[in-house]
Amino acid sequence: TGKSVMEAKGELKEVVEMATLATGQSRMMYGFTLQSQRVKHRMYDQWLPLGVVGVISAYNFPAAVWAQNAFLSAIGGNTVIWKPSPKVPLTAIALQKLANQAMLEMNLEGVFSLFIPADSAVAELMIRDLRINMVSFTGSTGVGKKVASIVSETLGRKYMLECSGNNGCIVDETADLQLAARAITFGAMGTTGQRCTSIRRLIVHRSVMHELIELLKQAFDQICIGDPREQETIIGPLIDTAAVAQYQATIQRAQELGAKVVYGGQRIERPGLYVEACLITDVEPEWDCVQHETFAPIVFVMPYDDLEQAIAIHNNVAQGLASGIHSSNLSNIELFLSAAGSDCGIVRVNMGTTGADVGAAFGGEKETGGGRTAGSDSWKGYVRRQSVCINWSRESAWDSHIHLSSGKVGEEY
Repeated sequence: TGKSVMEAKGELKEVVEMATLATGQSRMMYGFTLQSQRVKHRMYDQWLPLGVVGVISAYNFPAAVWAQNAFLSAIGGNTVIWKPSPKVPLTAIALQKLANQAMLEMNLEGVFSLFIPADSAVAELMIRDLRINMVSFTGSTGVGKKVASIVSETLGRKYMLECSGNNGCIVDETADLQLAARAITFGAMGTTGQRCTSIRRLIVHRSVMHELIELLKQAFDQICIGDPREQETIIGPLIDTAAVAQYQATIQRAQELGAKVVYGGQRIERPGLYVEACLITDVEPEWDCVQHETFAPIVFVMPYDDLEQAIAIHNNVAQGLASGIHSSNLSNIELFLSAAGSDCGIVRVNMGTTGADVGAAFGGEKETGGGRTAGSDSWKGYVRRQSVCINWSRESAWDSHIHLSSGKVGEEY
């Protein structure tokens, strides 16, 4: 993908941690035991496999997204067919080889398999195949809507979506600005802004906006952008020329509308698809370039005067994945965490918006899709629920109405 070796190692560590979490969770797939209103009856819930789960992953995390889905699918008793992004097939092939080795050693061949189609038309066959009982999709909202439409044509099949994020972070007047600047820097620049949890929108109290911008400029200047194979590199290139074009088009559009680029915004003149992180001010929250997610290190900075206004700006986008607030005011933090605060699936306090804690459920609301994977009780998305009632009384409710003789029946058999 072009991410640095540091980030790549971090992603592979997450794969191992996800395997560890799933292994433990496989022994804790709880169901409720319930009291029946019937005498001498027992009721309980149990979880059963869906069958075959199709996993479609994006290019930016070519290992972790598979692990979050595949390992939970496996402990639910399902087999998994993985279709990775065609932009990053080599990681998938390497992981599949490891899975093949493990399946052979455990005599469990066929649990994990890999599907790399030549084009999108062949990929769509996988989504339409009625033998695939669930499709978990990670990618853009536009494609996610298509996946949901196709799968839902057949009632009973399931889909799980983890789509676009247009993540906002509020910095209030009580925030530790140096901590905020450090956290925001990686939140904006990590993976060259190609994370669904990257910070896209910075909503800053007017009284501290100038100081924060100056701190961010200092922090951005210290991040080494270059060949991801070199040890000192923190940020690598964008994924392809289309991503560079989108980066440039978004900046140009903002400037046409009257915005001001206060840092970066240029393609770096060297071999490869390298760009500078970009801070843009004097923007309006409703502009199309602000409302739309650009998968690149671009941050729109907007001022606010009171927290209710900040929350309104924060929530007024179609996406709902990750969110954050930097503050030392407990009331402000709790308001942002309340039902009147962030409408996203993930909230971080005094941190960047990026990163996936494997022990927590990962996913978002609104056009992000509503799916959840990784920790907490996300495993329930990969199984079907069955309510069981057992009569051990040797009696039925109809005994007073139906009288049967004990004569011999069917002696000819």
